[in-house]
Amino acid sequence: MTITCWNEVEDEALQGLPWSGQLLYLRGLRRRMDYRTGMVGTGRNKISWQTFHEVLHVDHHQGINETSLTKDQLRRALKWLVKSGLVEVRTEGRYLQFFLPLADRDSSVQKKAALRPHHVRTTSAPSKTHHVLMV
Repeated sequence: MTITCWNEVEDEALQGLPWSGQLLYLRGLRRRMDYRTGMVGTGRNKISWQTFHEVLHVDHHQGINETSLTKDQLRRALKWLVKSGLVEVRTEGRYLQFFLPLADRDSSVQKKAALRPHHVRTTSAPSKTHHVLMV
């Protein structure tokens, strides 16, 4: 089970963004972030446009058509995230690297979420509520 935490500042920045941007951030980037550095796509955890395409793919279900975002749609979603201050693009090319400046970069946040994922917690700064997504 993967546990992803995001804070109130991130949640506020995500509010009102197109769904594709929100999903790209939470499922495509935040789940893959190194909690020590705030980076995504470094080391052995390479990330590409294909990764995002697969993460945001919607399978066919009764009443729902199969849907995939094009590379241009993914790029637009990423631009929304950059514009909102959630993401800084560090490299382009086959493999991508991103920095998530609003994300908490303390690995203890992820460990605390793993211990009690059903609770909403605050860190030492009371204004930062952590939201938890278990996948």
